[in-house]
Amino acid sequence: MSHLRLLAGLLALTVLTSGWSMGQDKPEKRDTPAVPAKGTLPRNWKKLGLTDDQVQKVYKVQGDYRARINALQQQIKALRDEENSELFKVLTDAQKTRLKELNSAEPGKTEDKKPVVEAKPTEKKPDEKKPEDKKP
Repeated sequence: MSHLRLLAGLLALTVLTSGWSMGQDKPEKRDTPAVPAKGTLPRNWKKLGLTDDQVQKVYKVQGDYRARINALQQQIKALRDEENSELFKVLTDAQKTRLKELNSAEPGKTEDKKPVVEAKPTEKKPDEKKPEDKKP
């Protein structure tokens, strides 16, 4: 009989302590104000009289799409780089050398195909003819 009491006591103790340990996994979230999203409204949208909630929704949509667009732009860049690499493999060594020479000879370009910003001479506007002052 004492074995049953001991077993029942251990079982009760196990149930009580397991409930406490399970309940401490995540602390309860308290009512913390959400950080407002930042962005810019499309042109003329400020004139529409949007509520703060609408503005926040617009910013959220913009943020979601910007992330997706950036990911696609990175994929496009990787594909263009891959394409250029494959195109370059088609050429012979002599053609590769000649292409580098041609690219470096182009004004505003360097060998790595990045445009060089050249200082443009400031263009002067032709002097406007002023009406002659009439002298009495």
